[in-house]
Order: sequence, then C-alpha cells, then structure tokens
Amino acid sequence: MESFHRTPLLSLLLFILSFTTSFTPNNSYFIDCGAITSNTLSGDNPPRTFTADNGSNLLSGKNSSSLSNPSYYSPGSLYNTARVSSSTFTYSFTMATNSSNVLRLHFFPFSVQSYDLSTAKFSVHALNRYILLENFTVTETASPTIKEFFLWTDSSDLIPYSIGNAQLNGDLVKQVLETVYRVNMPGPLINRENDTLWRTWVTDDPYILNPAASGNLKVSTILKYNRSQGSSEEIALQTVYNTARIINTTTDQFINSNPGFNINVTWSFKVVSGYHYLIRLHFCDIISKTNSLDTGLVFTVYIMDYLALTNGLKPTDYTTYASEPFYLDFITPFTSAQNITVSISLDRIRSSVSTLTTIGASPRIDFGLLITFSNIKMATNNFDEKNIIGVGGFGKVYKGVLNNGTGVAVKQAYSRSQQGLPEFQTEIEVLSLIRHRHLVSLIGYCNEHSEMILVYEYMEKGSLRNHLYGNNLPSLSWKQRLEIRIEAAKGLHYLHTGSSQTIIHRDVKSTNILLGKGFAAKVSDFGLSKLGALSQTHVSTAVKGTFGYLDPEYFKTHMITDKSDVYSFGVMLLELQETEVRRKPYEDSGSSEAHFPAVPVI
Repeated sequence: MESFHRTPLLSLLLFILSFTTSFTPNNSYFIDCGAITSNTLSGDNPPRTFTADNGSNLLSGKNSSSLSNPSYYSPGSLYNTARVSSSTFTYSFTMATNSSNVLRLHFFPFSVQSYDLSTAKFSVHALNRYILLENFTVTETASPTIKEFFLWTDSSDLIPYSIGNAQLNGDLVKQVLETVYRVNMPGPLINRENDTLWRTWVTDDPYILNPAASGNLKVSTILKYNRSQGSSEEIALQTVYNTARIINTTTDQFINSNPGFNINVTWSFKVVSGYHYLIRLHFCDIISKTNSLDTGLVFTVYIMDYLALTNGLKPTDYTTYASEPFYLDFITPFTSAQNITVSISLDRIRSSVSTLTTIGASPRIDFGLLITFSNIKMATNNFDEKNIIGVGGFGKVYKGVLNNGTGVAVKQAYSRSQQGLPEFQTEIEVLSLIRHRHLVSLIGYCNEHSEMILVYEYMEKGSLRNHLYGNNLPSLSWKQRLEIRIEAAKGLHYLHTGSSQTIIHRDVKSTNILLGKGFAAKVSDFGLSKLGALSQTHVSTAVKGTFGYLDPEYFKTHMITDKSDVYSFGVMLLELQETEVRRKPYEDSGSSEAHFPAVPVI
C-alpha cells in the first residue's frame, strides 16, 4: 500500500452505517481512535458505544501509536485520544454488497509531546478509488470538526484508507458524496442528542437572503410518513417538517412593491467550484386543516439560474394526504460558481390565489427563462456602475456573470421606461420561441419587485454602430463588413421564415446588430417585434421604429410586412458601404471619429 503523508493523524472517530432504501441502519461500526477501553455516549439518542481500536482486528498498519489529550479529558467524550503514525494505517470493515454507507470522521486537534496535531496534513482514501480528503488540515481548535461522506460499496469489503480518485459519473448513488450543508428551515438547531441518526441540522439564518420576504411558521402536526414511498423519520425528523418559512404577503409595502406577486424565498450557500452538487429538498403540507391536500398549491423551484421542475412543484403529484412528507433530489450542473442559490416561490399561473395577489399581475410567459432578482444582483455586483456597457431608451445594460459562470448582458428598465411592460413582454415572447446562431439569445428575465430585467448572452464586441462611428475602435475591414452583412441577413431571414409565425423585427438598424467573438453578427432587441400568421400579407399596426430606417410605405399606410424589415436592412447596408468609403480620410488625418449623419437621409 502506498504511503501518503508522513505526518501525525488527527483525533479520528469513525462510524459507518449501511442503509436500505428507507435509510434504516442494518450494520454499524463506531471506533474510538487511540482509546484503550470502549466509550458509551449516553447523551446520544439512541446511545452509541464506541469501540477502542487498540488491539482491534479492524486496524492494520505499522508504527501507529495512541496519544492522550493532556489538556482535555471528559468521561464519555469522543475527543480524549488520537492515533498517530508516520505512515499509512488502515481500518477494514465487512459491509453489505451494493449498499450506500455513511462515513463520519471526527477531528479535534491537540498538542502533546513533540506533536502539534493542528499542523498535520494527511489524506483519507476509501474503496481503492475515492479520495475523501487530500492534504487536509484542521485549523479549528475550539470545537470538533466533522466530515460526513456517502459511499457506495460494490463488494463486501470497505477499506477507508486506500488509493483512489473521486469522480462523479454514472449512477449518482454509486459515487462518493460529501455532506456540505444540512439545514432546517427556519430552525431550530437539531443535534446528535435528538436525531435518531446523530445528525446535525443547522438553522437557515446565515444563508437566507432578504429575511423580510418571509416569516416563520411552527406547528405540532403529527406526520403521516409513507415508508413505501421512501418517507421515514430516518430521512428527516418531525421537527424538520413542523417548521417552515411563509411568504410575507400581509403588508401594504409588499403588495405595492410586488403587484404581480413575483417574489422568491432564496438561500445562498458558499461552495467549492469545480463540482456537481446534489441538493435534497424536503416538503410537507402542514397548512391544510383536513387530510386533503390543497390541489391548487403549486411552487416554482430555482436552483442556481435553472428552473428545477418545468411544470412546477405540486405536492399532490408526490403525496396523497396533508402532513405527508416527501423529498426531491436535484443535481446541479458542473459549476465554476462560488455560491449556489436555491429559490422557491408560489407559481401564480397554475395555483389558486386570492384576489389580493392578482391585481396588476403580469403574465409569466416562459418559466424556463425566469432568473431570480437576487441572482441578477449577484451577477452584476449589485448593479455596479463599473459594469455598465450601454445605455438606451429602455434602460441601462450591465455586464455580468451568472452563478454557472455564463457571461451575460443584463438590461434593466428605467422605472418610467418609454418602452414599458408591452415591449418587455414582447421581447420574452419572441425570444422564447426562436433560436438561431445569428439571433441574440435570451438567457432569462426577471420581473420581481416591479423590475423589468432582460438577460442576454454577452456579445463582447458591442454594437455594429460603435464600430462604424468611432468610439476609438479600429475600422472594420471589407471582409468583416461583408460577413456581417451575410450573417445579419441570415438572422433576419430566419425571423421571417423559420418560425411557425412570421416575426417582423420593426427596428432593424446598426445599433441592433451586435458583434461577438470573431465579429460574428447577431440581430438583437425584439421589443418592437410583431408576430403574424404566415398567411397574412400585411399587419395593421401603429408605426414603430427609428427615423431614417423606416419604410416610407409602412409609415404612410401603417401596413407592415416583412418587406419593411428588408427596407431597414437596406439602409443599414448603405451605412456599411458609406462608412467604409468615407471613414478612411478621417483616419488618415488622425481623427478618431467620423462626423457625418448616423444614417443616410431618405
């Protein structure tokens, strides 16, 4: 066996539980490392007896020794002794095949003789393939540190100290998982003295964003666990399900600031980037006064910036009675984020809501595009002015980065924007229907707290207009201009022919052609777009667009067709040609900007 780190090992306590589907322990080991006699923890519920590893046939390895903590001794404590070694030593256990196991490692460093265990570095490997800890050091000396892992055993032997590599692929249950957070929302704290599996559930106070958005609820409901569906007290205690957070809808301030009842209760957790994360959410209807579930109760669940359930979360899909707990597991994408957010809100489209909540409500067009306001604030560093990359009639545009590492452009409407709600909804409606390599993609949107925010893919080169009229940017080559013409034309052609409905842009201009990597061109800004059936030859509409680009026939008759977009596109082609011809003399004279009209006069 390979030697890892020739340093002292911290005080280590280990127990392993083999679980069936309902998480009922059927085999367990409790080891007190470095102890000479067994140790019973009478304060645990139920009590546990930890076996001394001195002389145990579970322990193998050369040159390990026991140490006693000189400054700390308490009868019945787990942290009186430690085992140290300058080479690898191993604990071996016989476990059930094809089973999921919980491994808890307890650490409490101390100094004795020539050993300072608070500076020790070591590795913990399991099953000849998993690295549980690598170059691990415990710096917390005031209280114990506990690491919890879930491991799948294929064979009958579990060897915690062996060589391996932790990978997340295949069936998740057959991987190694480390518990990072176990949270009781909104509390109270649950510890090993009142948890049948000796777990610790912390309160959610350090993790919840905007606590004023929700209140606390506590009941004494007797739960109806359904073991056949995987529901049991071993999964989560009654104390966990008998407390809840409720959306605060009782104040005039809430109603005035959320006319569409668009608010989320959001929690944020710091994580180490570069991993997938499994998130288990526990639910229980403890509100209904009868055994019958509220059939109109539906929630929307977001994890990071992703909609967790496309059709919303309905308790009636998972349970039969009120007070019947259930849980759902979700796996995050591979993330480069430093935080993971979990948000839950009432789904007001599919749920039964009171007339309090319907006044001034705006429709949610596509739940898959919803992004929480808290996540957008994080992405833009709370709308930091340093991140502004554009300003227009609709509002300001910020550069941002979402939790999943995606670079985005965030367009936030002014509170009294001239475009307003209809254009906001049109943009969402159009872009949720289409996808094309030469159309700017809508990543998502937010309409919480009376905000109207659109989140697009980030186009690093900015608008075509900026490259045509200065801004200290180098002039586009003729080849680049030709490619921009072709790519923008492809995007426009797709709008007119590639969807079940003809989409007329109505505001084609150089400002709305954005350039990305390699100056790839994409059509953007669909707030003025009009949808019409393919059989229609024209659509009667109020004139919208930008002067100079407007089709004179459309301006005169108010009858718009796809030919109106073609006219505007032709004006933009003239811009590309004229600026190529006319900008050169200004560049030769040292001027950084060409001073001539933005568009040719019609």
